[in-house]
Amino acid sequence: MTGKQEAYFSMANKTNGEMQKNISIWGANRIIIATVAIIVALFKSIQENLAIQNKTSKGLSKMKKQFRDKLNLTTDVFLGIFRSYAKTIGDEDLYENSNLSMTDIKAILDNKIMTRVNTVKDYATKHLKELKDYGMEQKMIEDYGREADGYIEYNTTPQELVAEKSRATAQLEKLFEELDIQLTEHLDNHMMQYKTKEKKFYEIYERARIIFDDPTISRSMMGKVLGEETNLPIHNVLVTVVCENGKTFTYKTTEKGNFQFKKLPEGKCKVTFEYPYYDTLTVKSAIFDNAMTRLNVAIRKTE
Repeated sequence: MTGKQEAYFSMANKTNGEMQKNISIWGANRIIIATVAIIVALFKSIQENLAIQNKTSKGLSKMKKQFRDKLNLTTDVFLGIFRSYAKTIGDEDLYENSNLSMTDIKAILDNKIMTRVNTVKDYATKHLKELKDYGMEQKMIEDYGREADGYIEYNTTPQELVAEKSRATAQLEKLFEELDIQLTEHLDNHMMQYKTKEKKFYEIYERARIIFDDPTISRSMMGKVLGEETNLPIHNVLVTVVCENGKTFTYKTTEKGNFQFKKLPEGKCKVTFEYPYYDTLTVKSAIFDNAMTRLNVAIRKTE
């Protein structure tokens, strides 16, 4: 999980916690119930993928080395037996093919060692009767096979783990995108109904929606503008932030009614929302270092 994701997840958890504490207020609202259920399900999926992402290969490399060392040693013994047998029967090709030192065996790449091991094991199995007088035993061949199986398992597991963690990382990005949609485009809008009739609850909700500990959103503000009568987003609303140091910043809302300011001066500010044929709305707010202030409003048509 990236630092940005951690900060967002912390905010989302806090928001959900405040929602659960105040369930007596919204518990009968079917729309909010459905949205919160989706958010909780997303939390679960995020945690599952985070657990995969945090898996470690610690110990796997050590086990892989142990099995490779065993394979190297047994291969060295088998090849020695083959050379001894080859000299006795005068098979120069077998002798040359088996004439590898331990250094040579260790130098065989991981992706090629199993080819050599299978060749050695197959020859030992086919010629067990002839090789018995040279020290070859059925148990040795069986143990060699188990060493090979163990090596294959620990050789592929780290690769599989890397692939699994990569899939989890990609899935986390999608889950956080969906979580942002559920919070920003759904729950934030659903909660607007409580802005006047449950002011304290709505203020608690807005405070919970502030993101902290993410440098990328330090001293920023974002929010959404809706029509009070329609509860629908309004495009091209002029949003003006006047900071206590006198600096002014403006932004026009998007088609979805969203606005966002970055790198604002820290401190208190006034935010004004202006749109033709609507009452101008001014809201007091504040900008914090290393945090994003969220400000959602509804503006009223001029009577």
